[in-house]
Amino acid sequence: MKMYVGITDYDWYKTLKQANCDEVNFWKPGGRTNFKALNEGDLFLFKTHSPRNYIVGGGFFLKFSILPSSLAWDAFGIANGASSLMELNDRVYKYKKTDRFSDPDPQIGCIILSMPFYFDEKDWIPQPNDWNSNIVQGKTYKTSEPVGLSLYEQKVKMIYIDPPYNTGNDFVYKDDYKDRIENYLEQTEQVDSDGNKMSTNTESNGRYHSDWLNMMYPRLKLARNLLKDDGVIFISIDDHEVAQLRKMCDEVFGENNLVAQLIWQRAFSPKNDAKFVSNSHDYVLMVAKSINCFQIGRLPRTEEANARYSNPDNDPRGPWMSSDISVKTYNAAADYPITLPSGRVVETPGQPYLVWS
Repeated sequence: MKMYVGITDYDWYKTLKQANCDEVNFWKPGGRTNFKALNEGDLFLFKTHSPRNYIVGGGFFLKFSILPSSLAWDAFGIANGASSLMELNDRVYKYKKTDRFSDPDPQIGCIILSMPFYFDEKDWIPQPNDWNSNIVQGKTYKTSEPVGLSLYEQKVKMIYIDPPYNTGNDFVYKDDYKDRIENYLEQTEQVDSDGNKMSTNTESNGRYHSDWLNMMYPRLKLARNLLKDDGVIFISIDDHEVAQLRKMCDEVFGENNLVAQLIWQRAFSPKNDAKFVSNSHDYVLMVAKSINCFQIGRLPRTEEANARYSNPDNDPRGPWMSSDISVKTYNAAADYPITLPSGRVVETPGQPYLVWS
């Protein structure tokens, strides 16, 4: 299998890490030559310019196309790694050594990547040992070779991905499943359909689940190989594919490595136009590479939490707090008399009952 390490600037990385896009445009300022280094689904890693000579994230190759920057901006917006078209063009001009007067709408090469992920600084991977300062755009590696393998296996402690949810609207593709950049342009009515039928991944399509699963499976396999033995992956998903994603994670990671299926509230007001139930939550699957190696980090206790405890009687076991020890449900094992230090015997009063035996 091949992978590619492409050079970008730190501002591109920082913008996209904060934007949390489903797909990103790793653009090339030249806009003259095609990109043939990878096949669809191959791993593409981001390396920042010197002096930050580190691999800081990656994604999965989808498609390459040459577009004017204005069309790239309309199609991808902030997923170009810039906050505006003007900012995008300014970065292009910096590398092409032109300006907006001589080249008002510069051509750029658009390398479209799906399911991008970004490493925290402590997980940044040093540039390959064979990296040469003369490399301008990037370099291809094979995972079967020592250098490629060193980049690919057991490098990352945590990965978060936010794949398409397969709702029937946001996962749009042509019937050949590969021409993704054209789909964006056709969705925004910027180009003609060229006579190709465009379809959505609707439930009436016999490939409704299989297309999505075929897209996800190789990416999860790659993500697993990137994780350290004590690493963990978080995957956002909703009701449409959560059951299929659980099964796929069981196959890729092993069913014993599911840490939790977390629920997060994405909406705080009910939808009155919901057909049946107003859903207000999505899911995040938390899966360890190896549950036996994984340790969850815990937040430190706050001063407010510590203030609830005291030790007025100098108990050698440390600070404590009083708590209700009753429960509504009767438990015969907890129904017994208690002898106080004074010798007085206290009977269980009935409801509410003691919670401990």
